[in-house]
Amino acid sequence: MSTLLAGLVLAVAVQAPAPLDVRWVPEFGLVTLSSEGSRIDVRMQKDGTDRRESFGIPGLAAGARILEARCGPWLEKEMVVVLVVQEGATASYRYALSAFSRPQARGDDATESHFVDAEHHWFLANPIFTSTGDPYRVVAVNDHTSGDAFEITFRRGWIKRIEDAAKIEEKTLFDSCGGYIVEPLAFGRAVLLERGGAPR
Repeated sequence: MSTLLAGLVLAVAVQAPAPLDVRWVPEFGLVTLSSEGSRIDVRMQKDGTDRRESFGIPGLAAGARILEARCGPWLEKEMVVVLVVQEGATASYRYALSAFSRPQARGDDATESHFVDAEHHWFLANPIFTSTGDPYRVVAVNDHTSGDAFEITFRRGWIKRIEDAAKIEEKTLFDSCGGYIVEPLAFGRAVLLERGGAPR
């Protein structure tokens, strides 16, 4: 095998996985999220710059993987990355908040341990909820919110016919003052609304 052919084979073998999300976030430009196993890679391209960040999800069992990731804006200079993580028969739903411009985010030991990269750029909250069976998908991340609030919507099921609408399951996390908080539903600032408006 020629050196050139061997190089091409190697390039194909190690090519990056398909992105989980590609989205324009005003502060960061074109954001591409990709993952291998339980690690998420964040690529930000804006005005000729190309910035890359990554972080892992600690404490997962062998074989766990990120099924879905979706990003959205948060505050003026930060972003939220929502993750669906499969671990055995259970899926968990959680978010990571960037802390690029907020060194004051670092707090007590419990909070500190949730910054999951060496630079303290990413804070990973505990799961919002878990599920078994078909996983929920992420359908909206801060599409209509601003400031420090955020709104994340998860949905399970598909509508192929009008009568299917009754089978759709939906959960929406609304946090009126989002921040670097280990438990997303703590302190009475956040609520998880299920389809029909009943708070969890």
